[in-house]
Amino acid sequence: MACAQAGSAYQIQGRLNARLSAPASVSLFYGDSIASTAILDRGRFAFAGTVSRPQKALLIFNPKGRRPGPNPPPYPARGTAQGFYLEAATITVASPDSLSTATITGSPLTDDWLALQAALAPVKKLVDAMEQEFDRTASEKRRLPEFQQRRAAQQAAISAARVQTQAAFIRTHRNSPVSLDQLTLMSNTRGDRDSVVALLRALSPQLQLSGPARALAGKAAGSDAPRVGSLAPEFVLADPAGRLVSLADYAGKTVLLEFGASWCTDCRAHNAARAKAYAAFQKKGFDIINVSIDMPEERDKWARAVAADHPPGVHLLDSANPGQQAWARYHLEGVPQNFLVGPSGIIQGVNLYGDALLAALQRLLR
Repeated sequence: MACAQAGSAYQIQGRLNARLSAPASVSLFYGDSIASTAILDRGRFAFAGTVSRPQKALLIFNPKGRRPGPNPPPYPARGTAQGFYLEAATITVASPDSLSTATITGSPLTDDWLALQAALAPVKKLVDAMEQEFDRTASEKRRLPEFQQRRAAQQAAISAARVQTQAAFIRTHRNSPVSLDQLTLMSNTRGDRDSVVALLRALSPQLQLSGPARALAGKAAGSDAPRVGSLAPEFVLADPAGRLVSLADYAGKTVLLEFGASWCTDCRAHNAARAKAYAAFQKKGFDIINVSIDMPEERDKWARAVAADHPPGVHLLDSANPGQQAWARYHLEGVPQNFLVGPSGIIQGVNLYGDALLAALQRLLR
């Protein structure tokens, strides 16, 4: 049984295929770590404990009963995992076969979360179709500008649809912690302060006064968080040859500070659109600083990605100069993300892609 710190009590009663017994087990994860592991007895398992606040949790089935590591695996095997919300309730998990097909009852927040997943299903289909197209396309065709432009447009449409769905859910579930979790997720991936603040205000007064909501509000309104109209934080980073480059080196220019990574397909999908902007405005004082958040041990992958994609501008590795990491100074929690910095060092735009970037450059450099 799991026993946590003081908080609200929960119970989980599980029932899977009756043929499942020791050594088969089910592990409960929440708060990014393992809470407990229960050995199956004719398909039945149970957990009990306390949780400080409602939060997303994960059950993982292991047929061989081996105790998993301290953190949940990022990609559990098909049919072995089930997500839900852990809250002060008696929660029932029942399935005649795999854990992934289990029906969960007794958790109102899980009902909210499942409603959101159903609303996001059309978006997931678009993502799956886009990735299937990518897998079917030969590597040399993936580098063609028309393919990258089409993928960037698809990604932009998918992102807009996802955000629209999440925002609609938040506005109709004003008192649900699921809404607050989605809002936190949106703030991490979009970096859109105005949208985050507006949606925070859409939450119920009770939820707005919660600790997590106040923390998110403070983060969104933090005076040191870069935003349009603020001074872009300085940094010094190394390029592939080891030459140190600083933002101050570009004083007097309009610079797109683009954060990405070699493993981020969405980041690389925007390369063609940035190349178009670079070709159109380079002679007017526009330049691009590409900052990769790849780890030091991924330096070779980063160099190969740069060589394969040929994105315009200078390329810097954020982890190559400890203590100078730009991601911390720009409060990044996800990529892709960019900042358009004016000649005087003032941020003129955030997360500008495709036509939005072209429009901003036309306004600034006309």
